Amino acid sequence: LLNLPNDGGLFVPQTIPKVTPVQLKRFRSLGFQDLAFEILRLFITETDVPKEKLRTILRKCYKGFDESDVVVPLVVLDEDDDTDDSKKNKSKVQIHVAELFHGPTLSVKDISL
Repeated sequence: LLNLPNDGGLFVPQTIPKVTPVQLKRFRSLGFQDLAFEILRLFITETDVPKEKLRTILRKCYKGFDESDVVVPLVVLDEDDDTDDSKKNKSKVQIHVAELFHGPTLSVKDISL
């Protein structure tokens, strides 16, 4: 396996696997490491990397990350709190910002894991 293609670009899959609603529902109950395994397994065959080897790789990759931490915290940047009675039936608009600097090194690269 190569880490970069010969042209210096990025590897992209030839096809995007279909994920069923049943699979998506099951994915919701998985922890971060198990979810990563299931998603990678859609792209990596048993021949390329055996299941247990992939699990070992993921265990090592996520060793320093605590799953109980919020992976990407969202904070409300602004909230439309218009008190005009004519707009009471409108739902409030909230602007959320993802804080991408959380993680062991306090940089955006931590989020990629």
